Amino acid sequence: MPIPRRSLAGQWLFFVALASLSITSCSQRGALNFSCQWVDTAAFPIDLRSEAHARHLMDDIRAAEELAIRYGDRLAGWRLIETFGVVSRHGGVRNRDAGRRAQQECTSTLLRTIGSTHAVTEAHINSVRPRLRERGLDLPVTIPVVLIMLLAVRRFSRWLSTRFEADERLGWLVATFLGSF
Repeated sequence: MPIPRRSLAGQWLFFVALASLSITSCSQRGALNFSCQWVDTAAFPIDLRSEAHARHLMDDIRAAEELAIRYGDRLAGWRLIETFGVVSRHGGVRNRDAGRRAQQECTSTLLRTIGSTHAVTEAHINSVRPRLRERGLDLPVTIPVVLIMLLAVRRFSRWLSTRFEADERLGWLVATFLGSF
């Protein structure tokens, strides 16, 4: 049974609205580059007893690590292309060791810059660094992604239901399994 056109237009409008919401919900740090240059942030002393200050320091460390990875990849020979804030690597690696060394040097340089910008020591930075993995649940990003996934699964299952008859259960299961990849 074909889906009415009005329903498809409504679904696409819903999809575009969700995509727009998820793009604006993802906080992209401005001025990320490929040349190991620190992004300008407000200089102020960080008090690690304040959770807000600790979060700011963690964000700075994340940005430094991202900048170092980009820089190392560029020096390793990858051709890096950024599209909507997402960096993809193309081409082959020419010198992986040079990329690793450049990444480590860049990370050290940027962490020293963060230390001087926020009046913290390397020991303070290293004490906060393990907390980087504690990202938690980011609802402004997770909710639109889950809704887009549900919409896609619904469209796919409707499409499959029009392709197979009720007695072709095995074919439907195989198509669902292969299509899920």
